[in-house]
Amino acid sequence: MSISAALVGMALPHVDLAGHRSRAAVVEMSTTLSAAQSRAVLGQHDVIVAFDTLAGTVRVHLDANNDGAVQTTEHARLVQVSEGIRFSRGAAPAMALGGSGVTFTRVQDGLPSVVFHRNGSASQAGVVYLVPGGDGGMSMDVDHVRAVEVARPTGRATCLRVKDGAWGESC
Repeated sequence: MSISAALVGMALPHVDLAGHRSRAAVVEMSTTLSAAQSRAVLGQHDVIVAFDTLAGTVRVHLDANNDGAVQTTEHARLVQVSEGIRFSRGAAPAMALGGSGVTFTRVQDGLPSVVFHRNGSASQAGVVYLVPGGDGGMSMDVDHVRAVEVARPTGRATCLRVKDGAWGESC
């Protein structure tokens, strides 16, 4: 038993918790965006995803009447971003679509948002950057920064990470 405890004690400092959190968060965000796109196609109405960067939540709004406003009769749910994850690109290089934590310029209720249309397309291309850390991610190692990029024509959400100084696919 003491041998097992010694092995665990030696291995534990080598577990990359920030890396695991980053990977889990980017997969969760990509899945949320892909599910919103699928819901728009299946329901044949707009689905608006709004990002509350301060609260660390994502609101998925099924806009049944396509008016862009959340009505009491329409379903909207909140998705909490993983604990310890912030909307930020930290020290990673900015992509062409922008460098803020969420680059979508459309706004719903004061929050940056993207609309998935019934044909599967998105209202605009954009990026959601995710980084672990309680300080807004500004001091985090670039290896832990992840992003989800949404393509406008297809609405496809792609997971990205920095590798060898450049952004590339990660999921």
